[in-house]
Amino acid sequence: MCEDPAIIRKLLDVCVEATSRYALDLKRAGAHCTSNGEFGSDSISPMMYRRYCQPNLKAFFVRMSAAGFPGAVHQCGNTVAVLDEMSSCGAKIIELDPKTDMHVAKNAARGRAVILGMVDPANVLHRGTPNWWRRKAGKRLTCWRPVAASYWGRAALWCRRPPSTT
Repeated sequence: MCEDPAIIRKLLDVCVEATSRYALDLKRAGAHCTSNGEFGSDSISPMMYRRYCQPNLKAFFVRMSAAGFPGAVHQCGNTVAVLDEMSSCGAKIIELDPKTDMHVAKNAARGRAVILGMVDPANVLHRGTPNWWRRKAGKRLTCWRPVAASYWGRAALWCRRPPSTT
């Protein structure tokens, strides 16, 4: 494993360049926005996130903003430790998993970004019932009042549902 910060930054600069080019190609092809997945604070420490991820996210979203192409940043896991950085990286939308405390997320994003997600789509499909969905949705909508938020799930899903939810 490489621990040389200069090499790590150089590699991440290449990633920002490639991701930016790809996103702008999406815009030229007619996309309305883009989304960028990022290491979550369940994967790396908040210190490493601040050192390596946030500067590159800012660079990416500065380029997207200059091109008039709004974007989202997605992170899996509990992102409470880096919510402030996520909310201030320039993304118009922050996509969060349900592991992140929704009250903390609302306060961190207020005035800076729209929250997207906070739904557990794997459990909705795997164990969810209509009543379970209503309870979960109700809790989140109550938390987010009066602030507008988009309520949608984003995650890699299993390719088949158990018979109990069909």
